[in-house]
Amino acid sequence: MGEIIKTNEFQTPITEELLKAYPEEVGEQFLEFIDTVPLLKWMIGERPRAKDLPRDEQGRIIVDITHPHILEDVDYFRPAIKFYKENGCYSLLRPNNNPNSEYGKWFYEEVRRCREGYVRESDGEWVTGLMYWFLNYCPIMISERSQKTGIVHRVEGFPAFWEGIYYRFHYIEQARKVGKHCVELARRGAGKSYTLAGIMSHNLILGEDAEATRRVTTVLTAYTKEYLSQKDGTFSKFTPIIDFTATHTEFPRLMLTRRSSDMLWVMGYKDNNKNEKGSLNSVMGLSVKDDEGKVRGKRGFILFEEIGNYANFKDVWDNVRDSVKNGEDVFSLLYGVGTAGDDESDFSSIRTILYKPDAFEVLAMDNVYDQRGKGAGKFAFFFPSYISREGCMDKNGNSDVVRALLQILMERWNVKQGGDAASYLKRVAQMPVTPEEAILRVRSTFFPTVMLNERIRQLDSLPHIYDDIYVGELIEVNGKVEFRATRDVPIREYPVENTERGALEIYAMPPSNPPRNRYVVSVDPIDNDKAESQSLMSVFVFDLFNDEIAAEYTGRQELAENGYEIVRLLAVFYNAQVMYESNRKMMYAYFSKKRCLWMLADCPEWVRAKGLVKYDMYGSSIKGVSVNSALISTGVDLINDWLKKTYPVEVKDDNGETHIENVPQLYKIRNRAFLQELVSYGPGKNTDRVSAMFQAMFYREQFIILYGTAEGAIDDTPDVSDDDFFDIDWKRHLSKLGPDYNSTLNL
Repeated sequence: MGEIIKTNEFQTPITEELLKAYPEEVGEQFLEFIDTVPLLKWMIGERPRAKDLPRDEQGRIIVDITHPHILEDVDYFRPAIKFYKENGCYSLLRPNNNPNSEYGKWFYEEVRRCREGYVRESDGEWVTGLMYWFLNYCPIMISERSQKTGIVHRVEGFPAFWEGIYYRFHYIEQARKVGKHCVELARRGAGKSYTLAGIMSHNLILGEDAEATRRVTTVLTAYTKEYLSQKDGTFSKFTPIIDFTATHTEFPRLMLTRRSSDMLWVMGYKDNNKNEKGSLNSVMGLSVKDDEGKVRGKRGFILFEEIGNYANFKDVWDNVRDSVKNGEDVFSLLYGVGTAGDDESDFSSIRTILYKPDAFEVLAMDNVYDQRGKGAGKFAFFFPSYISREGCMDKNGNSDVVRALLQILMERWNVKQGGDAASYLKRVAQMPVTPEEAILRVRSTFFPTVMLNERIRQLDSLPHIYDDIYVGELIEVNGKVEFRATRDVPIREYPVENTERGALEIYAMPPSNPPRNRYVVSVDPIDNDKAESQSLMSVFVFDLFNDEIAAEYTGRQELAENGYEIVRLLAVFYNAQVMYESNRKMMYAYFSKKRCLWMLADCPEWVRAKGLVKYDMYGSSIKGVSVNSALISTGVDLINDWLKKTYPVEVKDDNGETHIENVPQLYKIRNRAFLQELVSYGPGKNTDRVSAMFQAMFYREQFIILYGTAEGAIDDTPDVSDDDFFDIDWKRHLSKLGPDYNSTLNL
């Protein structure tokens, strides 16, 4: 059969016969990715070769990372290791210190290549100095199949020429040349830690380049020590390299300091007078979990391992940037790497760096990695799963992205058939096709992360989505609460500093004289005036008739009581009760002082009946919900039920015909930061909006128990007396809620 889509010679031909060999869902996903991901589309097309590209003043091709060219005869760039494998040594010449000797000429040419790079004059193709060092002098662990038994073993070997790593090193080189830094997000098994180990060993032994050869400092940091020296930490890859070069090469090997326990290596020696001699280049490791300020002030190459594991990597990055600058001159490199789908990773704090690299002095690439219309126009550097996939490369490292993508999607399909959503999500994140897939939070699947991220992308792609939202404050005039527009800025990004004041956002104004049971104000309160944690006060107004958010305030007022007053005014404005997290006691005291305890909702009867809380029929214990682990688990389930509840939407198909589709409720949400919190939610995270929504869900559950669903109960006419609300048998329902409920309803 003929090709459906024309491809270059390095790809598996895309034919109907090929796609019919896979499940229909896999074929559809494949065609969608090929059509919508610019890098994929480029990779299968007619790409140039090195000889076709423009060159710089040194005769080197100008490498375009976002439009990769075809790689040819890459063994040209591995001459030293080829010789070593054939002869058991790097040179058969007798060592000679004279630079004009045959050995001296060979040795100093190797040093030059490791520092400046190596160019093939015939077509201008070249590798950077760091990559030449990596390919020729850095032993790594590789997978190798036994020719006798066919069993695959993990053995020591040397790097193959991978297309993805070639572009990684060029990304680093390009950033350094223009005084920028590097951040990379990559699939699992992309050689990131070996790359870091290669950089560290290179800088320790040879310095950065021909001009910076002495007292070059390289710092490897991670949030926890295990990513440095424990388990399979980066230093376990670094020390074999420096030991290998000390044994098999004439590169400098004497060390003033070598303390693996302290993660400190210093190259050099002491003369007879105890004076320190040699290059004095150094490598050190720092774990920043207990003190993120440790790395501040370090001047040198600063490498960040597993950036998704930092509590707030963006803050660490901001603290360090000025350490490697003199005015506008950047004299060193920051390079952070993150592994997609790491169980411990949470990329919420670095999403901004990845998608807005220019703002953080990171070299920005055109975002050819995400699907069109998703993500931002720029990105840092991404190493996708379809590049340099084992078994999907030719001998020169050119990727067969067609075969790779089909294999990846088929693996996902197989996992999906097992019915385990968590395993499926993990597989997507570990072998991502796009950056958006790579930053999925997989430590726990509390909420539908894929759909939530899709909704965030929808909001970001609609410039006028917030135009009809009222932003301002509520004021009390002659005993009546009114809305007044202001220029305050609402918080639509998560996370933010805990000093952000925020602003009230109203998505739907209340009707005149709203029924008492239509709205609930749900609150995650704060007790202290001064922020002692990352917590903000978060407040939702939830419309029980429409089953959606009507208003939100999230922020930090100068005084906690100012926040409580916002809650009180919202309760009056919407004629609503207030359901709040009663673990915090100061809000009860404020409402008591204002003589409006009647606004505070009682602990729902169903919560008490299930024994989920300790409950007293007097004092503050009767109000709100005192949250515990059992209630949090219940709250997660209730939010999930609400997010996934569907509503009908009219859509037009390709033929222009209209039909009804049921769409999950979460696609109605316009609270962008709330969506981000749901994605990031997990134990130990400050997700104040999620906590506030727990309270809304507890109240909503009581509403459903009493009245059933709210569908059909809405009356949008000005005369709300016609609403079904007024046909409820109040005596029967009030008797269920206890003797104090009459006064609570204020009927």
